[in-house]
Amino acid sequence: MDYQNITFLFWLLTAFNVEFQYANYVTKKNRYEINKYKIQKFKRENDKIKFQKFKNDFTNIFTSLKKIPRIKYAILSADEVAKITNLESSIEDKDVIEFYQTLKNNVTPNNLMNFYNNIQTLKIVKSNNSNIKKLEETMFFCLGNYDTAENIINFFYNPQNNKDTLHHELFHVSSTDRKSNVSGFELNLAYDHLFISIGRGLNEGYTENLCNRYFKTGKEKAYPKLQNLSILIEQFYDNPKDMEADYFNACLINLITELSQKMKVEEAVDILVDIDYIHEHPDDQFFYKKTYSKIKKLYNKSQRKNLKSK
Repeated sequence: MDYQNITFLFWLLTAFNVEFQYANYVTKKNRYEINKYKIQKFKRENDKIKFQKFKNDFTNIFTSLKKIPRIKYAILSADEVAKITNLESSIEDKDVIEFYQTLKNNVTPNNLMNFYNNIQTLKIVKSNNSNIKKLEETMFFCLGNYDTAENIINFFYNPQNNKDTLHHELFHVSSTDRKSNVSGFELNLAYDHLFISIGRGLNEGYTENLCNRYFKTGKEKAYPKLQNLSILIEQFYDNPKDMEADYFNACLINLITELSQKMKVEEAVDILVDIDYIHEHPDDQFFYKKTYSKIKKLYNKSQRKNLKSK
């Protein structure tokens, strides 16, 4: 078994371990409680209770995993690099080709594995005014979405924001490991009728940050609060490119590991779930300011600790 397969196997086993422990945990402790909160309407106070449950669940999961070594990504062979960096002839959409060329000029081939795997069967469905009602029903009034299960991008075609929306969804394509059901920093777990996720808010904010960095749209930003929070999280990395690598390789475990070197695991889970809540409630200005301040304090604390150790 080569190094690449060993790395993937380790990550897959880790993901399965998380899923197994979660299934075991909710079965024994709070299947009824989680299901009860899932069927409630998305009201702010009810959601605060629901997201607190998520904090408790994921804190138990990640603390039970003990110390996990940072996963090292595969070293690609020359043939693999050639395949990944010469995809133009196999892509028909000129906007996707433009995105791909910009991407490969800014990231290493090792970070293009998920793009390479997903682009082989990716379908793009562009909708216009004639079927806007169906689109709204499908995407919950979003301009675009990436269906990871079906490997399909759906987006509302508008010449004025067409590329911005497509770029955002293509970043999701580029950072989704469909085998492990992880998209960038978002981990989704589902058992029967139960569903739980962590990292969605950070994932959306960081994705939009990359869109702005690589394509410099200069227009009104999407997810402004989530972008600001993702920039704060990025500061915990000694090298921002390491966070980028973890994103493109869909490795939430590495993000948790990185944050856990600067804070407690409980604190890492706490801020990730808080950012998820802000994703659901961007109008809650008080909670956003509180979360921003909390992350800033954790960062300043880690910096003071780092100075003392030198």
